[in-house]
Amino acid sequence: MYGTDVDKSFLAWLDDDNTANVEKTIPGMINSYRHFHCLEYGKEEEEQLSDEGIRRHLFQLLKQNGYNLRYPKIVDAKRCITYETLEDW
Repeated sequence: MYGTDVDKSFLAWLDDDNTANVEKTIPGMINSYRHFHCLEYGKEEEEQLSDEGIRRHLFQLLKQNGYNLRYPKIVDAKRCITYETLEDW
């Protein structure tokens, strides 16, 4: 259900400097992932995706690629950044 091409498009979007940090919250990432999925597989496939399923997939995908989600109370400006950035900080 979750394709590697969609994952690659999503990660490229996440790494893009033009993507606002406010879009890198869980609701924003879910909407973006759904958008990339629809571009790849068609609008009719959107109904097969649940927010909870996408959220679980995103947590796994981000963890596999060295990202660490941060709670806004901890680091408000950078909610989703690579682990190396956190070490430098």
